[in-house]
Formats: sequence, C-alpha cells, structure tokens
Amino acid sequence: ALPGQYDNVVWKNTRDLLKALLSVRDDHRFFPVLLTNFGCGPDSFLMKYMETELPEKPCLVVEVDDHTGDAGIVTRIEAFLDTLDIEPGEAQPSTGTTNLVIKAKQRSFDPWNPETEILKRLEDRTLYFPYVSRAFCEVVEAAFHAVGIEARVLPEADDESEYLGRQVTSGRECHPFIVTCGNFVKLTREPDFDPERAAILMQNYDGACRFSQYGIGHADLFRRLGLAQIPVIAPLTSTRFDEFSGLFGLRFIKLLWQGWLAAEVLERIRLHVRPYEKNRGETDRLYASGIQDIAGAVAQPDGRPSIGNRDVILALRRGVTALEAVPVDRSEHRPIVGIVGEFYTVLNSWANQGIIHTLENLGVEVAMHGLTVSNFYTLFSELYYGRNRLKEGKVGSAFYYFLRNQWVMSWVRQVEAYLPKELRPFGTMDSKTILREVEPFIYYDIDPVLATLTSRVRRFAASGISGICNLFVLNCMLGNISVPIFKNALSAYQGLPVLHAVYDGQKQTNMLTRIEAFVHQARLYHQHHQHGLGD
Repeated sequence: ALPGQYDNVVWKNTRDLLKALLSVRDDHRFFPVLLTNFGCGPDSFLMKYMETELPEKPCLVVEVDDHTGDAGIVTRIEAFLDTLDIEPGEAQPSTGTTNLVIKAKQRSFDPWNPETEILKRLEDRTLYFPYVSRAFCEVVEAAFHAVGIEARVLPEADDESEYLGRQVTSGRECHPFIVTCGNFVKLTREPDFDPERAAILMQNYDGACRFSQYGIGHADLFRRLGLAQIPVIAPLTSTRFDEFSGLFGLRFIKLLWQGWLAAEVLERIRLHVRPYEKNRGETDRLYASGIQDIAGAVAQPDGRPSIGNRDVILALRRGVTALEAVPVDRSEHRPIVGIVGEFYTVLNSWANQGIIHTLENLGVEVAMHGLTVSNFYTLFSELYYGRNRLKEGKVGSAFYYFLRNQWVMSWVRQVEAYLPKELRPFGTMDSKTILREVEPFIYYDIDPVLATLTSRVRRFAASGISGICNLFVLNCMLGNISVPIFKNALSAYQGLPVLHAVYDGQKQTNMLTRIEAFVHQARLYHQHHQHGLGD
C-alpha cells in the first residue's frame, strides 16, 4: 500500500514502517492497508498508532488465520475501495506531541538521588501508577516518598476499568494494557483531577513481550484524550539498561529492592499459612499489617548512602513472627500448586479472577513465583549488566555492576533466611541455576523472562510440586510460546498436571470447571508420589 519507491523494501520493524507511512501521509493517492494475522503481537499496537497518525486516511486491516475464507476478505476489500470515493470529512488530529520520558539524558555527578531533570518534570505533580498487588505497589509508593517524589497508586481495577479501556483501545492489545488504559481514563474523570499536576509511571521493557509498547501506548492515549501535557515516565529495565537508577537514583533502587524482597518473603509465608488457618481472615489481616510496616520502613528518608536497612529487616522480622504465630491445622497434607506466568495476571486477583482463593478453597496450597519481577532483575544484574559493559570495553562500569550485583544477591540471601525451611526451594534462583535448567530447552537470550519462567517450573517440579498453573493473557507473545516449551521442559515429570489459564477479561464460565479438573489431577499426582509410587 506504499508508493512505488518502497516496493522492494524489507521492513526491519514496525517503527520503520510507521515512519514510511508518515513520510507519505499528505499524498492524496496513498491509503494504508495492514495485512496481518490473528494474534499478531506488534500489529495489535500498530493499528491504534495508524489511526492516531493518519486520522484523515481510511485504513484497511485484513486479518487472516487458517479459518479465513476468500469471500469475507473480498467483501472487506470491496467495501474499503468504495470508501475511497467518498469525500473525506474533517478529521481531528491528536493535539500535542507524545509526552514520554524513558531515560535520563545525562547523569549528574550525584548518582544517589533522583536526576535533576526528572525532579523538574515532576515538580508540583503527583506520579500515578496502576495497582498490581498490595506487596508490589505499597513498596513502590513508599520508595518514591523516601526520595521526595509524591506518588500515588491507583485503585484496583474493576469492570468499569475494563469497559473504559476497551473504548480507547483496538481491543487486540494485551489485557493488562487495556485495563490500565481504563484506569487512567477513570483517573482523568475524577472531580479534582488536574492534568497540570499529574504524571504517570509505567515500567518499560525491551524484550519479546509487548510490554515494550505500554509506555508509548499510554502516552499516545493521553494525546488522543487531549491531555498531552501529562508526562508518562517509562524508564527501561532490561538486560541492557537500568534506567530506573538513571532517573530516580540509587537510593530509590536500593529502597525498592529491599522492600520488594521483604514483601515477597511475607507473601510466600502468607500463602503457606492461609490454607490452614483456624480463624478465617487472620492471615490476610496480619499480612496486610506486615506489608504496611515494611512500606513504612522503606518510606523513611535516610538521605545517606548505605548498604543495609535495619528498619526493613526489623519490619520483616515482625511480620514473619506474626504470621508464624497464626493458629493452624495441618492435619491434612494438601498438595502444593505452583503459579507462574505474566506478572500482572499472576499478582492481580481481579485480573486472574481470584484463582489463588479458588485453588485454596478446593483444597490445595499455592506457591507463587514471588513478585515475578524480582527474579528477572537478579538475572539481569548477575548475568548481563557487567558482561555487556566488558564487551563494550567499559571496565570501570563493569566493575561497578559487579559490586552492585554482590549487594543485590546478598540482600536476597539476607531476607530469604526468614523463609521456613520448606519454602526455601521456591526462593530466588541465581543465574547459574537458570542457565543450567533451561539450556536443553531454550536459548536464554531469546527472552530472559521466558528463560526464568522455564527454569522456575522445572525447580517447582523438582521440589515436590503437584501441579503448575501458567497464567497469561490472550495472544500473549511469551505466554503462547511457553506452552510447548514447558511441555518439553517438564517431560521428565510424567503425569505432572499443568493448567494453562488464558485470561482476557471475559470471565469464561468454564474456567471453574477446568480448575476443578486440574485440582483433581493434582491430588492424584500428590497421592501417587506421597506413597512412593513414582520416581
């Protein structure tokens, strides 16, 4: 659909293609046609970008799969060609430019505190970010307060968030993006909302996951809403960069890491205690108090470079002591089910339709892959950061990351010492473990997140888990490929049940039936191995 000079061009990525589209946007003979396939990840975001950048042009999207019939495609093409003869109306282009901040332009001499430029951008603004889970978000909010940045987590998503999100997206993007768009629309409709005093935080990633599009997608949303003055702060954290440190300083990263790991330990213990509690609700109440205590310790501004944080350790110790004192009845040895998958869907009880409570009510104990982001970061820190700098000849930078990783892993060991002995096999994996577990099945550089999840399911299986739930969203690029990889990686554990649960907000009526069948299989696997009938 591009002019003749582009006939033999092979596009390396959708960004270059979009640039080409924009270069001929004023040519009245040019009309964009996107030929795509069902579930194509990059195109799910490109469709909305095309609408935004080419509002005056009719666009044709032809989506094919193995069920596509010629008649339907011909009809759509004929309808599109008919629209070309219609006099175009007055399109209203989006106002303003995309207001996106992804990295620090140049670090100042003070790496400990937030970059001066980002402080100016956030001056007199509140930094809003979506709710993921209590453990995840309360620590983030506290770490920002500790470095002098006003931050606020948004309320948990609900059906209205989904409804509003689908009005401002194409509907083909991944479910967490749709829901967070709805949350941001709800934010702009609050009576006291002032776009001049608001900013948005959205983490960023540059791997195979469509998460790489969230920052620019949300910035584009605000531009389409006529609120381009709202900056979207989306620092990149991946195998190549840690822009959170560049933008917000090492003190913020230190506090965030300490709080996250402590909260993760408390989360694991809660799931180990709650199914057996005698007084219903007591575990969750003490857990919430413990997370609040950890967040309070994180929020205390020390203002000085320091390696440890005694306040966080003391808060963690109090939380662990409280949970271990909960009266329990362990007369029934429940099978344990491990949960992995897309981090928002795993952590957010609304997004996964309360699957953890459902599993517990059906008689199992759940072990979760932590806050899911922490093990990814340990792999980035331990394997990539120093090595990549050495490849670039940056010896000083490589040595800095080597020292920094020693602290990262020392904090992992320090807080995970508070885990009960039976939970330690489910703790944070080091890079050697991850690479050893995945080497026969997938090359780790395809995507480190996928490599980490693959090694996690193998460690789960080797540690006595009786079943695995893999949670992801419809058309998830990593989730789809994880299905055959997990099958291969778990081939040595004959009969181990695996539930691949796909969520897209539709609340499928058959999900409970599938979970019940999965739990039945997990019980049989548990009984089989408990009595020594299997290897």
